[in-house]
Amino acid sequence: MKFKSVEEEANYWDQQYKTCDLMRKAYEEQWYLNLAFYFSKQWVVWQRTTTGTSRLYDPPAPRNRVRLISNRIKPVIRDELTKLIKEEPQWYAVPATTDPSSVAEARIAEMLCEYTTSEYRYNRIRRQATFWMLQCGTSYIKVTCPGDDADIQFDRLTAFHMFVPDLDEEDIQRQPYVMHCRGVSVDEFKDTYKIDVEADMNINGAALEQKFLTSLGIRNKGEQQNNKMVYVKEIWIKPCSRYPKGGMLVYGGKTLAYRYSPGGPIISEDGEPIGEGEDQFPYDHGQYPFPKMDHTASGRFYGVSTIEDLIPLQKEYNKTRSQLIEAKNRMAKPQMAYVKGSIDVTKVTSEAGLYIAVNPGFNKPEPIEHPSLPNYAVQEPENIKADMDEVAGRNEVSRGGVPPGIEAASAIAYLKEQNDSQIYNTVASIEDCTQQVGQQVLALIEQFWSAEKITSVASKNSAFEAQLFKSTPVKGNTDIRIETGSMAPKSKAAQQAFITDLMDKGIIPPEKGLRYLQMSETNRLYDELQVDSKQAQRENAYMASGEAVMPNEWDNDQVHIYEHELFMKSQEFEAMDPNTKQIFINHLTATKQKVVMAANVGNEQSGQPGSGDNSAVPTPQYAGNGQQQ
Repeated sequence: MKFKSVEEEANYWDQQYKTCDLMRKAYEEQWYLNLAFYFSKQWVVWQRTTTGTSRLYDPPAPRNRVRLISNRIKPVIRDELTKLIKEEPQWYAVPATTDPSSVAEARIAEMLCEYTTSEYRYNRIRRQATFWMLQCGTSYIKVTCPGDDADIQFDRLTAFHMFVPDLDEEDIQRQPYVMHCRGVSVDEFKDTYKIDVEADMNINGAALEQKFLTSLGIRNKGEQQNNKMVYVKEIWIKPCSRYPKGGMLVYGGKTLAYRYSPGGPIISEDGEPIGEGEDQFPYDHGQYPFPKMDHTASGRFYGVSTIEDLIPLQKEYNKTRSQLIEAKNRMAKPQMAYVKGSIDVTKVTSEAGLYIAVNPGFNKPEPIEHPSLPNYAVQEPENIKADMDEVAGRNEVSRGGVPPGIEAASAIAYLKEQNDSQIYNTVASIEDCTQQVGQQVLALIEQFWSAEKITSVASKNSAFEAQLFKSTPVKGNTDIRIETGSMAPKSKAAQQAFITDLMDKGIIPPEKGLRYLQMSETNRLYDELQVDSKQAQRENAYMASGEAVMPNEWDNDQVHIYEHELFMKSQEFEAMDPNTKQIFINHLTATKQKVVMAANVGNEQSGQPGSGDNSAVPTPQYAGNGQQQ
């Protein structure tokens, strides 16, 4: 059933938000604690306030007590982050068929993915999202396009700012709706949505934004923004009974600021319904623009961070080290026992060679003997460090070393591969997220970009592929994917050596190998080598439309013969009418005659006998109804 009024709809979504927020509380407190420990606030405790909310509180240390913080969590996260971001995604598109036109469309799809991820700094956003995934166990990359021929926009979202109704469903695309919620200033909200709205949150209080900023060590942002912010709820809805075509709404507090309707605006600036528009999901691909990545699978929507398992060990490590330092301090400067009145304790200092006057008739002060620490207490920090390394998967191999007696390069490589296999689930999640990003990028390009925009992005040499890409739906032509394992940590030098070896042995052609060496020089060389192939593919397109094409003197004839014969082996060629087929046959025959004539001229100039007059080489005719003679 649909809503009777805008107010009823606003109240409904406000209640949905509160329900999602309540279900997520337990996860949220763990995320704040993870952040606090990463940022070296490791003696914090949760404190309940008089208003019923809670905040992280760092109580002051008692007098003469040591509170050492030796942060062993940050190096673990730094190592994991390095492993997970060092490799960039390797895109490849799967053509719908083996026809050259489908292959050309797949080629332009790959080029568009590589361009958008480079031009719009996707890898920087991916690094930021990976950091937050390691902190909270889950993060997101938002993929949007504001309008026609607009740039693709990437943004990283933390687990704090996404709400879902079903915590037992791991796949975000199977949620009935998702909410992207964040705090913005009143001025920013007005500039974005052109609507005046009152601030509804004070970030100096115990609101989510305040706890989030405090965990990052940011304490003065509220002063800069006059302490007032608007809590924006951006709601994306899959098709359902209330929204048959889906929808996207934006609320500032309970004020409806925006709703997507391709039929025109359906609300005025004061929030009243107008016009004949209808709610609809903004993007043709029908997916939430929030590809998700998880660290460690939990069987539920939110993943788990390694920090969660390290916190108890980190607490015990800090406590044990602090107690050892206190014992060391007592032994270096022992406590003293004296008879009251025997000395003036105010005259006792740490000055070397100090004479202390003892009143007559009293014994001098004597140090209090403390029992020596047992060996197990001294060894306990090392045991805790070993436990933390075990939880984090850090060992000798991960630090660049190898066990004694291992010298063979293959054995060392195997050990490193086995060590990195512990993060395979995380790598696979990042690859799945990046693959969804690529698929959504292609769908947004098809929906919003013109053929001219695609051509300008992909370069003029790819105009033919750009027209093919724009003329047919992406879903029917290409399936962009990430090469499995391409984002796993590996040695780039070893990878390039492997590709070079395959090129030397002739297993892959040089122009293919240059593409995968991931070097700027070889990338440019690869593009230059593709000029002839693309020219021949354009000729195929012209001839397929019925236009006769003659070979040019400057053509690379061998490449042209290969591309034309490849196309003529396709189902697309078999389905053509006889006249069009004859155009291809005439062009291929003329190209081969040109090759033979060039060889004869070369033989005559070198004094070798030629193969004779080639003018008699017959032009094959298509043997069928309607053939041209």
